[in-house]
This record gives sequence, structure tokens and C-alpha cells, in this order.
Amino acid sequence: MLGGMSGGGMGFIFDPAIKAEAEPRLLAMMRRRKDELAASIPFAMDPVVYRFSVNKAGTHAELLTGDEALLSPGYYLLLMPHWL
Repeated sequence: MLGGMSGGGMGFIFDPAIKAEAEPRLLAMMRRRKDELAASIPFAMDPVVYRFSVNKAGTHAELLTGDEALLSPGYYLLLMPHWL
């Protein structure tokens, strides 16, 4: 079956000016191609178009200290018994 581990993923970047028109057209093309190949190749799922946006800050981190560095109380309630 085609899917994540067998290299079924793709990525496309559209000009923002045509993105709204291009996304449904891309999805229609991928579905047609899947239907054409379905008798020869099993597909794990129908094609899907996900919408992602670029994080303009990129990968970044902040060093928190003191009370700001604590996680939620539920996190500690869940893991504390295991740690002890």
C-alpha cells in the first residue's frame, strides 16, 4: 500500500495569489490519478491537501527559569508516581 513509510507524501508551494484556486485543482488531479491507478496499486487512503504556513520566526527557543519553567500541574501528577 502506498502511504507515509513508502514515500507517498509530496509537497507543493503555491503563489498566494492563486493558492485558493490551485488547492482544489491539485486535489482533483491527485484523486483522478489515484482512481486511474487503483486497479494496479492499492492505496491506503484518498489524497489529502493540508494547509501549512511558514513560521516567520523559524525554529527558536526561550530559556525559562524559576516558576516560568514549570510545566502544568497535571504533567507532574501523571509522572511523579513513575519517578518515585
